[in-house]
Amino acid sequence: MTFFELMAEYMHRMAVLNMTREQLDADPVATTKLLEIRDEINADPTNEITVGLRPRVERLLGHVDWKHEVKS
Repeated sequence: MTFFELMAEYMHRMAVLNMTREQLDADPVATTKLLEIRDEINADPTNEITVGLRPRVERLLGHVDWKHEVKS
């Protein structure tokens, strides 16, 4: 991905995460993106960048059972 593609993806994520619940309910594309962000956070619980988005996701979805890093 180029820098501009990464920046566009970041801007899209933040636009979704800054929505109100009412805005999200009215926009099915944004709802899908929010669920993708949630799944991405759960896919890599050690990624500090995506883990930092957890509070914003929980603000919109309510409590989420997050996966945690498994220490061996």
